[in-house]
Amino acid sequence: MEQKESQREVTKALWKLCFQDNEAFTDLYFRMRYKDEINMAIYENNQMVSALQMIPYPMTFCNEIISTSYISGACTHPHYRNHGAMGQLLADTFIRMYDNGILLSTLIPAEEWLFSYYGRYGYTPAFDYSIEKIDTTELMPSSQYEIAEYTPYQLDVHAYLMRKLMERPCCIQHTMDDFEVILEDLKLSGGKLLIARKQMEIVGMAFCILEESAIHIPELLYEDTEIRNSLLKEASRQMSTSFVEYIKPAKGESDQKLGMARIINVEQMLQLYAKEHNEIHLALEISDEIINENQGYYLLKYGVCERSFEPIKESIPLSIGELTRILLGYHTDLLPDPLRSFTLQKPYMSLMLN
Repeated sequence: MEQKESQREVTKALWKLCFQDNEAFTDLYFRMRYKDEINMAIYENNQMVSALQMIPYPMTFCNEIISTSYISGACTHPHYRNHGAMGQLLADTFIRMYDNGILLSTLIPAEEWLFSYYGRYGYTPAFDYSIEKIDTTELMPSSQYEIAEYTPYQLDVHAYLMRKLMERPCCIQHTMDDFEVILEDLKLSGGKLLIARKQMEIVGMAFCILEESAIHIPELLYEDTEIRNSLLKEASRQMSTSFVEYIKPAKGESDQKLGMARIINVEQMLQLYAKEHNEIHLALEISDEIINENQGYYLLKYGVCERSFEPIKESIPLSIGELTRILLGYHTDLLPDPLRSFTLQKPYMSLMLN
């Protein structure tokens, strides 16, 4: 009797058909990241034709930690593309997220044209980054820091990572389980994690990958510039090149687009925003073509959000994408009044295995 393939095996086969990832990364993903309970799929004639995974990530928002879900591995069998399978899958996924208490969904488009594609389903650009290129030749390291490559079971390393990421508003966080996946991916890329300590206490860290003749650093955390320079200098010594480029939060100049976001639960997001911004006094009319529970009128005043199913006078009509943009503060300085009054922020994500 022929044994039926598991959902994991079927999803992995579809992944390999659609993506050009190497075998080692694919094996890592399905060994450490994939779980049946986070997998969503569309079937036709008993064949899986479209699939994605909902990766859970905590995120800082309005001085709280909210539950978000990152869309990963979204793909459709080549023979079934342009027939609406992915659109239906995304709609089903949003409803599942809503029912599971997820407040926000995020993703990173693999290609530029996908920004407009995902925009049709309520996603909006929300996460930028900037790149700093440095020649470490002239950097002066300090002898007061001990810098060494990470070794397993240093529990304070993840604690330091979390502490530094928590300092960033609207920033995706990485749990201990996720940290282990990041380290495995780093190892797979031939990279290393350097840890800077002062009198045994961690004061900085750098995720380093040698790419051609330069060191690529997807995350660099430190207490001051002297520690940063010491980490970069040590990375250059160990990897035998003085050229470094590291990814950092957007600064407003030469920023590059990275990720998108979509609000899943409007009422809860507005409640959190109103609580943190009691100066806001606005009425909003929200439209969401997929999650009907989000549609309606919302009044923000005196630190609370009141919902109404009846029209509110002078309410501002917003799509779900427009609401996502203003609540995350993404380039709100470019918007007309009164939307300009929503706090400008720089949402950030890193170490996403993208």
